Amino acid sequence: MSYYKSNDSQKEFFNQIIDTYRIGNEANIDLLLNLRNAVSEFIEGDILDIGNGGLINFDIDKAKSVILADIVLDPIKNPKIIKGRSIVELDEDHKKLFNFVEADVLKMPFADKSFDRVLMFNVAHHLSVESSKDSVLNINYAIDGIKRILRDDGIFLIWETCPSFPIKLAQDAGYNLLFWILKKFNRPLPYFLARKNIKKLLEKKGFNLILVKEIEWGDKVYSPIFPKILAPRWLWNKILRTYLFVAKKN
Repeated sequence: MSYYKSNDSQKEFFNQIIDTYRIGNEANIDLLLNLRNAVSEFIEGDILDIGNGGLINFDIDKAKSVILADIVLDPIKNPKIIKGRSIVELDEDHKKLFNFVEADVLKMPFADKSFDRVLMFNVAHHLSVESSKDSVLNINYAIDGIKRILRDDGIFLIWETCPSFPIKLAQDAGYNLLFWILKKFNRPLPYFLARKNIKKLLEKKGFNLILVKEIEWGDKVYSPIFPKILAPRWLWNKILRTYLFVAKKN
């Protein structure tokens, strides 16, 4: 599927909220630890973490090389890593394992079959544009690109926030109008796929699903769209839940 529609406001928005990343990661530490525990067993070989945001949230012991990529370069130039329940600077010895690239998942500058593992954590819903239809096409396009750069038998790890059924219905009914309203305030509205949508999409693209696992929220939840509001877990569970999908390239 050769299609994508750009949304330049995404880069501008994430440039503006760089300073809140640290707060968000600290607020979501339990969530991030749950994710780290789930993904680390799959990490080995040459790794691409697309849309990284400046936090390494996986064990790197079996990694041969790691590329951190993001549409905003500044936060990934000095990445941090979780150690225990703390978020610390990456030490210089481990930093030699890494390269840092300013790149958009919709325009990836990597050769075919370059990576053993590709990670895309909470990125797909930020590929949103002014229509729900075009937002879905963007996600399709991104996954096509990821399949292209994965080696044979490579593994794609996608972690996504998925709406509950009533929230999904409301989103699809009012998305185009709400996107237009929030754009006036430089708040690009995410477009969320349901869990079953992501499963079907990965299978359609020729991936073999190895694992679908819910990653549980912590007590408080940070959202980059409204960074000053930390919603409690019980409320977030009624709106959005997060799932890790682990899929092998056939």
